[in-house]
Amino acid sequence: MAKDEASTHATFKSYMANIIEPAVSRHEGHIVKSTGDGFLARFPTVLGAVVCAESIQREIGASNKSVPLQQRLKFRIGINVGEVIVEDYDIFGEHVNLAARLQAFAEPGGICVSRAVYDVTRNRLPLRFADLGRRMARNVPHPIHVYALLPDRNGESERASPIKRAHYFRRRMLNATFGTRPRRLVLVGVLAVSVVLTVIPGHRLQFTPVTTEAAPRSILPPADKPSIVVLPFSNIGGDRDQDYFADGISEDIITDLSQLSQLFVIARSSSYAYKVIAKPPNQIGHELGVKYVLVGSVRRDGDRVRVDCQLVDSATGEQLWAERYDRELNRIFDIQDDMSGRIVSALAQKLAIDLVAEHRQRTTDVGAYDAYLKGFSYLHKLTPEHTAQAVRLFKTAIALDADFSRAHAALAATYLLATRSLWYKALGFRSEFDTEALAIKEADLAMRDPSALAFTVRAALSYREGLYDKAFKDLAEAQAREPNDPEIFAQLGTLHVKIGQPEAAILDFRTAWSLDPNQPADEALLGVAEFARNHFNESARLIEAAYASNSENATYLDHLIAAYALIGRTDRARGWLGTMNELRAKAGIEPYTLFVASKSQFYDKDCDLFRLREGLRLAGVPAGPDPTPPIKGANCVLTPAE
Repeated sequence: MAKDEASTHATFKSYMANIIEPAVSRHEGHIVKSTGDGFLARFPTVLGAVVCAESIQREIGASNKSVPLQQRLKFRIGINVGEVIVEDYDIFGEHVNLAARLQAFAEPGGICVSRAVYDVTRNRLPLRFADLGRRMARNVPHPIHVYALLPDRNGESERASPIKRAHYFRRRMLNATFGTRPRRLVLVGVLAVSVVLTVIPGHRLQFTPVTTEAAPRSILPPADKPSIVVLPFSNIGGDRDQDYFADGISEDIITDLSQLSQLFVIARSSSYAYKVIAKPPNQIGHELGVKYVLVGSVRRDGDRVRVDCQLVDSATGEQLWAERYDRELNRIFDIQDDMSGRIVSALAQKLAIDLVAEHRQRTTDVGAYDAYLKGFSYLHKLTPEHTAQAVRLFKTAIALDADFSRAHAALAATYLLATRSLWYKALGFRSEFDTEALAIKEADLAMRDPSALAFTVRAALSYREGLYDKAFKDLAEAQAREPNDPEIFAQLGTLHVKIGQPEAAILDFRTAWSLDPNQPADEALLGVAEFARNHFNESARLIEAAYASNSENATYLDHLIAAYALIGRTDRARGWLGTMNELRAKAGIEPYTLFVASKSQFYDKDCDLFRLREGLRLAGVPAGPDPTPPIKGANCVLTPAE
């Protein structure tokens, strides 16, 4: 408005007349009133309100493509359902107010809905939602459970890749409200909308609760290395129960290629974002910024397996190499070794460089390998129940082949995950010390024939014991074996935070994120490092974004709570405190206290611990027992550095 009042007003009126009003009418809604920079509407059904809101955002997004960046209008939409009081030219009531509050949680161009709307919609419309957790809102006495509607895959503008889309909607959402039939008390979907205008050429203002800094981006691969993504192999046998087998083959190929320091290999969790998305390989390569794409399929039929694969240059679409393998199942390891070797040979010839694929020792027992693959398929789901299933399957693999070193390493990693995430009760144990002890035992067994995973798990265990030099040495060994493993860089970053070097940690975490741009844990760890730098706004944004993609993990929420409190947002801090304690209660763990913060897995230095404790104290976290030794806050800076 300040830059060009007439043009802005004309654009708003045009969107109202040509997009918003027709969409509301099509879905049997009624615009109750315009609020100058937004509107209030009501609908006879919740489904109608949600479909209308999605349609509005999609059409406005398409229209914005042809508008210069500095002239674009973006709407936030919030949707709620409940009884309202209807008068001639307005509607009133608590549920209208809640809808207006929901829009404040939304990203420009996005939609946020209440739990009631989500429950009605989730199984009746082909839409996807991100769980943003329970939030405190102004003048609302209780937390609101907020869900963000993820965008239509064909309805985005510059954020079209599923990787970037996932990060984008983990970071922010939008503003709106809806209603229904004109009766005194009605069940409504209330849509409240506000408008956001991007006003600075070449920059995007972030209208989020915590910061106006630019959002982090997926970091592109380095220009000096050939880069490759191995897409999840498709299971064409028709038996969905065999999906794990196809996934396991492609994951093993990723591990083989990751051993080559001359290559840049996208990690499994990011490549698997494309599992259900039908796109040409060259387009996927372009979206991830990689030069080469490996695609394949697997058909398993009894004791035989057929694997088809091809290596594609994403820039030209040229097929560099293709092969079909039709073998007995007990030859699956020969297939994988041959595939890895041929891929490396094709790349070496294409790039005129010397690449040598190392042979990786595996079990020779097909049953053990099968259980191992199933175990990883459960482990990747990152829930307490699936973690327990992974333990059972890795134990089965070891029972079939006691010398299967990678199964021991995988079991150690699973116990470590249960320890870190406080999921020990789901595994039948009384405390995290029980699962940690088993992780140590399995890591020692894995070191008989050590893999990168074995060294990585042992480094993590050394970290927990305060043996930082030993942890750094083990990570160096792991990196020598798999230089493309993002987990190694993530652990290096965690070590650097621990010893008081958050700037070095940020470089490590960003490298991990570049290798695995769809990994929320790396985003959260960046938030921890930013917290250690007194960048509380950025810390809160990163951790909140990570939580939106994995709402089962409370590991980093103490930093989110403290960050909000230290920038004066105690309402949000207390809302997230409720969410964290709910997750702890679900896992059978007592509520969080300042004493727990005193034993933070991320910090050793007094000022780091004092900063975390002080933020949590401001949020209302109870003290608990006094820490020993006491944490001194003298000369510690708590002023935000942004």
